[in-house]
Amino acid sequence: MTITQTTTPAQVLVKFSYAYIQFHEATNLFEMVFTSKMNETEFIAVNKALLDEFRKKQSNRLLVNALNMGVISTGGQKWVVENLVPGMISHLKGRNLYHAQIIPEKDVFGKFAAKNIEDRASKVPGMVMIAFSNAKEGMDWLLQQPDR
Repeated sequence: MTITQTTTPAQVLVKFSYAYIQFHEATNLFEMVFTSKMNETEFIAVNKALLDEFRKKQSNRLLVNALNMGVISTGGQKWVVENLVPGMISHLKGRNLYHAQIIPEKDVFGKFAAKNIEDRASKVPGMVMIAFSNAKEGMDWLLQQPDR
């Protein structure tokens, strides 16, 4: 299991058998880590939980570690683009959402699914999404983005 290492302590907000969501108070940053593969229903469930938690905070930074996730179904990809992204953007009231995805460098199907989401989500005004192959690069990039 790969767990994102960060320099700030984080509070785990929601935990599933295949993923968890945590919040880094000191850096005002959400982090969702997928610890194993899941089906479409499970993928949507963790993303619904993320949206619920996101609406409780004023953060506009999100790190998603998908190194252990596997392939995202087209239905899951569609749900993220049509529900999660607009829900997060509307909560921010005009501020940008900075989203770093951590995806396996050699997983062709995972990269394709992530690129599909990135391409579709980047068309949403206020969405800034970049893919990285390791968590440190993604976290470093996020910490350079405005947090309010």
